[in-house]
Amino acid sequence: MRETGASQSDVAKACGFTQPHISKVLNGRVKLAKKTAVGLEEWLDQNREAPEPSPQTLEKIAAKLNAVGPKRRMQFMQLLAAIDELLGR
Repeated sequence: MRETGASQSDVAKACGFTQPHISKVLNGRVKLAKKTAVGLEEWLDQNREAPEPSPQTLEKIAAKLNAVGPKRRMQFMQLLAAIDELLGR
């Protein structure tokens, strides 16, 4: 949830559960039922595929790119362009 920025309410709604139930599961106050586990696994699978980087992460990447020389920076940019093309974006 932290990686995607989703709240307990977001996860509960996507899985068809209530927010209080998700809270109890996450805090170990109720046993993880198979139905709940399946719903959470499906949500995780859907949200792992293309996580959006946070603005802080993008700022760190930009700072690191700016810290390397222009030739190295160009190599990174070419690599990213090739990956982007392979992914069909």
